[in-house]
Amino acid sequence: MSVHDPSAPQRVAADPNHSAWVTANAGSGKTKVLIDRVARLLLGSVRDGDTPPDPSKILCLTYTRAAAANMQNKLFARLGGWALMDDSALRAALVDLDTERGAEIELKRARRLFAQALETPGGLKIQTIHAFCESLLRRFPLEAKISPHFELMDEVTSAELLNAAKESTIARALTGGNGALRDAAMLIIDRVQEFGIDALIQEIVKQRPAFEGSTDEVVARIAHALDVDESDTVEAVRAAAVSGFDMKALRELARAFADGGKHEQAVAPDLLEALAEGTDGDLVSALRAALLTKTGGPRAKFPTAAIKKALPWAEDLCAEIAGALLELSAQEQAIEGFANSKALARFGVALLGEVRMLKARADALDFDDLIRLASALLTEADARDWVRYKLDGGVDHILVDEAQDTSAEQWQVIGAIAEEFFAGESARDAHRTLFVVGDEKQSIYSFQGADPRGLSVIKERFDELTKGVDAPMQEPQLLHSFRSTPAVLNAVDTVFASEPARDGLSADGAAPEHLAFRADQPGCVEFWPVVQPRDNPEAQPWHVPVDEVEPDAPHLRLAEGIATRIAGWLANGTILKSRARPIRPGDVLILVRRRNAFTDAMIRALKARDIPVAGEDRMVLTQQLAVRDLMALARFALLPDDDLTLATVLRSPIIGLSEQALFDLAYDRGGRRLWRALYLRREEDAFAGAFAILNDLLNEADFLRPYEFLERALNMHGARARFLGRLGVQAEDPIDELLSQALAFESVETPTLQAFVERIDASDFQVKREMEQGRNEVRVMTAHGAKGLEANIVFLPDTVALPPRNTSGVFVLKTEAGDAPIWSRRRNEDPPPVAGLREYRRSLEMQEYRRLLYVGMTRAQDWLVVCGYRGSREAPDDSWLRVVEAGFGEG
Repeated sequence: MSVHDPSAPQRVAADPNHSAWVTANAGSGKTKVLIDRVARLLLGSVRDGDTPPDPSKILCLTYTRAAAANMQNKLFARLGGWALMDDSALRAALVDLDTERGAEIELKRARRLFAQALETPGGLKIQTIHAFCESLLRRFPLEAKISPHFELMDEVTSAELLNAAKESTIARALTGGNGALRDAAMLIIDRVQEFGIDALIQEIVKQRPAFEGSTDEVVARIAHALDVDESDTVEAVRAAAVSGFDMKALRELARAFADGGKHEQAVAPDLLEALAEGTDGDLVSALRAALLTKTGGPRAKFPTAAIKKALPWAEDLCAEIAGALLELSAQEQAIEGFANSKALARFGVALLGEVRMLKARADALDFDDLIRLASALLTEADARDWVRYKLDGGVDHILVDEAQDTSAEQWQVIGAIAEEFFAGESARDAHRTLFVVGDEKQSIYSFQGADPRGLSVIKERFDELTKGVDAPMQEPQLLHSFRSTPAVLNAVDTVFASEPARDGLSADGAAPEHLAFRADQPGCVEFWPVVQPRDNPEAQPWHVPVDEVEPDAPHLRLAEGIATRIAGWLANGTILKSRARPIRPGDVLILVRRRNAFTDAMIRALKARDIPVAGEDRMVLTQQLAVRDLMALARFALLPDDDLTLATVLRSPIIGLSEQALFDLAYDRGGRRLWRALYLRREEDAFAGAFAILNDLLNEADFLRPYEFLERALNMHGARARFLGRLGVQAEDPIDELLSQALAFESVETPTLQAFVERIDASDFQVKREMEQGRNEVRVMTAHGAKGLEANIVFLPDTVALPPRNTSGVFVLKTEAGDAPIWSRRRNEDPPPVAGLREYRRSLEMQEYRRLLYVGMTRAQDWLVVCGYRGSREAPDDSWLRVVEAGFGEG
């Protein structure tokens, strides 16, 4: 098999005779391989004499609902096409799919597959891991010890429940009789203050497995991880350290210090006083000042030559005590870390217990619960054997997509099912396979539990499972990119050729290798000069708000430059050479690391040039203009005497009153409320329509559910059309999401307009918009959101800033007894209780940061533009910009 034959490894990966662990580069056609494998399974081209498997016994697991829907659509398109092909075309398609058996496959069987897949009870199992776990729990609710009628919480409901749990836990801690919990809560509140408590609670929820068990169990794990005894105190370890010091020699050394150099003379009085009548703590502090630097390290070339000449043993004594002090510092940090972590454990266990209680009352689960409960159902002894036995008759083939994004808890679910495949003699004589495809270079979801370092462990486990069968696991590598031109792929390989740049890209540390399928097609990679701050920016006038962005800020100038380039392409009819046609707006994808001021500026710059733009891929619902206007309308209906709210509604597209008309209405109205002024002028042409709409909604507000109220405004009174006319099609998603939130609210709460307004105001719900490639619009999105997408032209403008540090101070250490939550002080300058812990976590953040650069660069098909802007004159040494410059040379 030639490595330069792109179809050869694909055929090996799609062969359902063997299990397979597939490593796939970006753009290597892994979705096609998945569909080929499923199609061959459905055709039954597995072994001579085998019957085609039941479609319901094939389980395809992928990472997102969009990916699952895309896979299912492509599979149905393939099968539907077979049903309509003539004999010669169908035979050619089957031979292309299976070169060995394609000529023997019965055409009638292939044509029946589409109907067979549609008629499968429950449909083909192409779903996310969360959807599979939900179906598993609904099938075995009693075994999982949950309500058969549990509800799955959305993000807003989860946030509300967590907030309620926080308030209840803090109230119970501060007013209840549990002194230990009160002390823990007071310590935490003192450490993080009002604005840090929510971030800390989010970290507790994220690290929930580390808080599993009773408080005593979690505290015991912490003590084991920090290697401290729960009864240890700082005073005790200081006393133990001091007891080992030679006091006579120290007094002689201190007297010598009094006649020594400048530093010795400065520290001698405190040291002599501590030796004479000070406490252990005083002596330790004086010795640290004398023998250690300000950063805590041992002093170099100390003591002075004069002291060493007078006391030949002084150098050895200083080195010995300095070493003891360093060891003591580590013990003190561990003890302080234990006290902090113990408080965090006590508070975290109480908080998560409150969360569980509130969920149980509501018969509700969140997405993390689905994974946790499904894993327990398949691994814990109570019901494991029964559940696995029932599942053993339901799944014969497991296909896992995006393996690098699957968390350890999700792998436990997959692994438990897979183990039953190959454990001993199966109750059914059936051919069973595992198929896993992924790319550790594209693992960018650590915040959701993904850890590419664990992939090799999972692979070894699956390899052992399949060794006992007559079709061992294959390990093909898909190196060919069907997406990108050689110019783009060469840039990727060049950037990540150096060892520092590829740190974290793969477990073995090897440089990436990409083979271009489009070997003869032209491509382009551009590196723009970085936009710098002005040397002498003009002073802003005194009346300009202090937080207003300067008009020539670097990010604004870069956005204008990109928009100008795109506008020039479109106006000049610039030809995309590899496609032999002019560039279109839909060819362009602008990728950022994070949504920030540049994102908004970029969209504004494109709109200012009348370039079609899809807007942001994610948006906070309450920050959208259409939503804010509709919520203002709801507030007016609840309190019509609020003049400012009514003025907002009148100027919004809901009414569309002009600035002059609003001034005429509001000016010189004799002290009346604005609503009263509108009522008195309701007969005038300028205000009749506004009064009719608002009066109708005001009269109906007490009788309509929130959804009905919004629908009445949007459809009956035409506000939706006016929103779209004013704001464009981008307003559709937030409006529809607000309506969806209204329906969801009505199903769980008393459907009053007041309660709905309060819920929306208190939420920061994000709308996730699918950026369809079929729409002819420029897309501006994050590299995370672009995973799985591609574009002919890709801009990478956010290349300078580094990823933010995790400032929660919460670390998780693994012990034999389980995960232990360790909490250091929040300030970065304070050392963590275990040396190197913060540096280690930062290294993991930077590794994922570089993988995100790989994902961004490999979205480009034909043209890649790398650019950036600096907020200050210097870019960090390990920024994306520096990584690229190091690959190509800074010249």
